[in-house]
Amino acid sequence: MERGTRSRRICSLPSPSNWCERVKEWQPPPVLATLAAILLAVSACQYGTRQSAPAPAPEPAPGPPSRADEPNTMDGVYTVAQAERGLQVFNRICAECHLREDWTEPAFLARWEELSVFRLWYWIYERMPHGNPGSLTREQVTDALTYIFQLNGLPPGARELGTDDDSIDDYWIIWPEAGDRPGPDVLIREES
Repeated sequence: MERGTRSRRICSLPSPSNWCERVKEWQPPPVLATLAAILLAVSACQYGTRQSAPAPAPEPAPGPPSRADEPNTMDGVYTVAQAERGLQVFNRICAECHLREDWTEPAFLARWEELSVFRLWYWIYERMPHGNPGSLTREQVTDALTYIFQLNGLPPGARELGTDDDSIDDYWIIWPEAGDRPGPDVLIREES
């Protein structure tokens, strides 16, 4: 590039004094004016003064399906004899740290509602008793769990709740309604 060419380009830029005049003279190309008119018309249609009917409220998303329709603790999944053995386990081992009311409190019930029986069973099996976790036999855990079921007014059945994983995992925990549960003094605490 020649030296003079460069200086001519710089010189051809508008000076501040005549730049304002050029801006005043500028006219938008016809396409740009047409596009602006279309955008104005579309926005007027969308945001006009005419009130449109409110959009229908969205339907609430369906919640998770209830486990009440599947095999659950309301179906009589333990026997009275199991719950009686569970009471003995409670008195010998669990009562050192727990009150019977610990297992009937709303917070306890809410924590385990609609979870599998196996999940609560395994929680007890893995963590209890305090100071010696994992020392309970499978039968002791199952019996203690059936005692918890009895405390909360779950109906007994004709068959014992099994101690193997598959039998325990067949059921979901559904607690009776609060009015259908026995009060804390209905069941007698036996001392062994």
